[in-house]
Amino acid sequence: MKIKPCALCGGDAKFVYYAIPEKDNLEGWELTEFGTEPMMLLKRIECRDCGATPLYLYMSMDDCIKAWNDEFDGGRRILQRWSEENCSMEETV
Repeated sequence: MKIKPCALCGGDAKFVYYAIPEKDNLEGWELTEFGTEPMMLLKRIECRDCGATPLYLYMSMDDCIKAWNDEFDGGRRILQRWSEENCSMEETV
């Protein structure tokens, strides 16, 4: 499936993967030849240039690409990255 350019800036897309933390779900992780790895990854596509991304995470690559490419209600339901900020050690738990 071909991935379209970003609807906001025309930039290229990148895949971003998420896993449930191992400490919260030991059954969802397995020991492989490369170390401990998640058995399931949630996926999303993000623009490499402006950081725009669809609203939801998906299990399959096809669903992830479809969410990026599809239009909903006449317009794209995507989020645009506004800013980012590093956390200080005092703010982390």
